Amino acid sequence: MAKPLKIAVSNQKGGVGKTTSAINVAGALNEAGTEVLFIDLDPQGNATENLGHMEAYDA
Repeated sequence: MAKPLKIAVSNQKGGVGKTTSAINVAGALNEAGTEVLFIDLDPQGNATENLGHMEAYDA
């Protein structure tokens, strides 16, 4: 079994593309055949919304 890969995207400054970068890296890894667990810890839920799960976030 392959060792799990853990990646975090972090920066204090807003508007630097953290969410976009994280979504694109996760998508590329998934396209390459890697199982991806994407966790959105941002209280605004932008990644969740951009991934099409706003209803779950609102609930």
